[in-house]
Amino acid sequence: QKYIRGLFAGGTFCYQSQQIFRDAHIPVYSNVPLDLKYRLADPDHSTEHTIIDMGDDHYTVGKPHPMIDGTMRKQRILAEGRDRQVAILLLDFILGYNASMDLVGELLEAIIEAKQLAQKRDGALIVVASICGTDDDPQDLSLQTRMLKESGVIVFRSNAKAAQFCRDLIKRRLGGCHADQS
Repeated sequence: QKYIRGLFAGGTFCYQSQQIFRDAHIPVYSNVPLDLKYRLADPDHSTEHTIIDMGDDHYTVGKPHPMIDGTMRKQRILAEGRDRQVAILLLDFILGYNASMDLVGELLEAIIEAKQLAQKRDGALIVVASICGTDDDPQDLSLQTRMLKESGVIVFRSNAKAAQFCRDLIKRRLGGCHADQS
């Protein structure tokens, strides 16, 4: 297990995470890459370290945005959980009036199942999440945070902090051996 997979509802958070990894010389593939040489051949299949903007048109034409409906992210969380090489799953949750009223609840079962899939093969899946919201948002920030933490998810209130934490995990796990030297 050595790769990170980021599944983002927020495109800006996807880009921010890519920048954090790029600045650490960790190459990251994406459907919306900062550097075109890291464009995924097929956005539905991850390669090595991969960060996906699931709000991109590829996923949303004729379908609700992942902030509104978590179905596509649930499926992808489970797919990444089945991949023996995945060590870290990075997610974002964006609260607000235009988002699902139970963002975490929609994905929680898939998160737990993905962690269990890793355990069944004697591995471990570290799940890291950021929550962007306030106490005034209708989803109840405290409840959403608590549900994630009670399921073993490491939660940050900042996407940058979550991505930096994952970057540091990767650098420690791999000893920098996958850092892009170009």
